[in-house]
Amino acid sequence: MLGSEEIGSDDKRRWFISFADELQGATISSVAWTVPQGIVASAPTNTDELASVMLDPAGVVAGIAYLVRCKVTLSTGETIKRSFELVAKDNL
Repeated sequence: MLGSEEIGSDDKRRWFISFADELQGATISSVAWTVPQGIVASAPTNTDELASVMLDPAGVVAGIAYLVRCKVTLSTGETIKRSFELVAKDNL
């Protein structure tokens, strides 16, 4: 897992994961994101080295941790999976 970050239900923004250190000359061909209930994913994109997605956490519940998963397929046919945790906080 890449790490954990606090979010509020109004923290809609684009999230990025860099795979540059793992590609060994390959490039990212496609990306798939899996998000739990309470978070809406939209506009997934990728470059040769980055995967990104817009996340809208409008349905999260304070105090709950949500695991976001990313799977990229490389130009070689190999896949790499990464995940990160979003911990919902109260909006202030």
